[in-house]
Amino acid sequence: MELDWSEQSPHIRTLYHPWQPGDGYKETIIQAAEIQLGCRLPATLRNFYATWGRHKDLTSRNQSLVGPDQLVVRSDALIFCFENQAVYSWAIRHEDLDKANPPVVGAYSLPDWEWGDVDAPLIWMPSYTHVSDFLDTLTYHHAFCGGAIHGGYTNSLRQQEFQQAWLEQQWQCRTVGPMVFGLVDEFSGAFPPLYIRNGQALTWSIGCSVAVRDIAALDEISQALQVTWAKQW
Repeated sequence: MELDWSEQSPHIRTLYHPWQPGDGYKETIIQAAEIQLGCRLPATLRNFYATWGRHKDLTSRNQSLVGPDQLVVRSDALIFCFENQAVYSWAIRHEDLDKANPPVVGAYSLPDWEWGDVDAPLIWMPSYTHVSDFLDTLTYHHAFCGGAIHGGYTNSLRQQEFQQAWLEQQWQCRTVGPMVFGLVDEFSGAFPPLYIRNGQALTWSIGCSVAVRDIAALDEISQALQVTWAKQW
């Protein structure tokens, strides 16, 4: 069984409880969705459903990756994820469904419109180059939202030079979508990097947020950065 969906997913998996039977959807459920859709799901999304699709910490801590039995089939696109207030959705255009790792588009809901109205027009805009990029961003985001084994965040706190220097020296930077930082897809300004190292991830926007595998890392990071966690788990 292939547990990884991207180059970054081996690191992402270190933040969560290990895979166990039942974390993915059964093949019969996925096949039933494909019969309704009339084609096979893109390989990257299909494999993610089969291995991690029922693991709520990865899929629905804040945004909602819908199950294969709840996909919204429109005439122009297949919606597979909703923003937490259902004002935004992510989809794959029908002409891209035959690609193994297709691009993702996004659209805002219209006034007085429900997602079940599959014939209503939506303005789809480019969102992610590949489904795998979207899944990376979604799962990093959910790690910081309480999905990781352990984590914490500070109150609003401006980053100081010594803190930035420590992060740049001791951590690696990764590029992810703005969702990780609580920003919308079309955000055009600069947003901070995602810092990672083995079993740990950190962002610093309004304040500092961390997701870690081992709880002892919370004390180490707070001491190095001289910060206090407003909440930790």
